[in-house]
Amino acid sequence: MAPVNVSNVVRKMDEVKKLVVADICNTLFDSNTTFDFVRYCVDTGRLKCKRPWYHAIFSKISPWFVGIAILQKFTRTDIHKKMAVRLFKNKSTQDVRDWATSFLKEYLQGREIHESLSYLHQYKPENIILVSSTIYPVAETIAAYLNIDHFIATELEIVNSKYTGRIKHEISGSKLSALHEKYSPEKFEIEMVITDNFSDKELMDKSKKKLAVCYDNRQEKFWSALRDVNIIRIKNIPGHG
Repeated sequence: MAPVNVSNVVRKMDEVKKLVVADICNTLFDSNTTFDFVRYCVDTGRLKCKRPWYHAIFSKISPWFVGIAILQKFTRTDIHKKMAVRLFKNKSTQDVRDWATSFLKEYLQGREIHESLSYLHQYKPENIILVSSTIYPVAETIAAYLNIDHFIATELEIVNSKYTGRIKHEISGSKLSALHEKYSPEKFEIEMVITDNFSDKELMDKSKKKLAVCYDNRQEKFWSALRDVNIIRIKNIPGHG
């Protein structure tokens, strides 16, 4: 029997990356960052849009909003998000990146969810990856702010350094597949997942440590059905609980 090359075994073990996977929206920040970013850009005049139309489509008390929400359940497509992204048509990638930086400074800072971030900060930045269905320029800005190099987000279509107003790759509901596209399945293990998002259950199932961010009893009931889950109950945030 040939002797085992110990150095090769150690090298192979070292190649398996242990990932700490974190959602962004309502997990690390008290915000649905895609829609809050769009609203910020409209309110500051960066995006032009007729306000009656905007409120009819994106205000939760609008009958149009409710109708679209019902339609989304049947089509399993985020129609609101597609309509929001259309507002970026013909905007340069550099402009939108600059707007995202301003959005972070003027809106997101101060909305950090410290209970979640305290867990994240226990790990080395190189092992952390943000995996969020928020749009790419927002995720990119947040990752830089948190000193995290790796992230996966919803990609927008770009032609000649301008957005076309269309989504190129949506990762909502398919985050594990997105991780498999970035890393070969045999090249990583999920050490921890932290999220509030029900659609991330598949990720939670694959993780050694499971941290569920909850704002109300309904969320706690959902996540408590998962084995070995730890609940992070967030309190005193307006609009939750």
